[in-house]
Amino acid sequence: MTEFDLVEIGDKCALNSEVSLQTHLFEDRVMKMSHVCVGPASTIGQRSVVLYDSEMETGAQFGNLSLLMKGEVLAEGSKWEGSPAQSMPKKMTMS
Repeated sequence: MTEFDLVEIGDKCALNSEVSLQTHLFEDRVMKMSHVCVGPASTIGQRSVVLYDSEMETGAQFGNLSLLMKGEVLAEGSKWEGSPAQSMPKKMTMS
C-alpha cells in the first residue's frame, strides 16, 4: 500500500494475495488521491483492484480479478465481481 494513511480496513477482513487498494490515480496529468474503506468482515478476492473514493460496507464480498471503480459503494452483505464489478444475484434457496 502506498498511502497507507488513506486506507481503512475493518476487523476480520480477508484481503487475498496481490490485492491493490489504489488510493491514487493520474487523471489528465493530475494526481488525484482519496480514501479507500473496507468494512468489517469484508472479503476481497485475489488480484482485485479497489480504486479510491470506494467503500465496502460490512460483510461485502468482492470476487477474484475484479475492479471496483472509484466512488462505488458495495452494500452490506452484497456480492460483486468482474471488471468493472457488477452485483451478483443472491442464490435462490429451495423451501
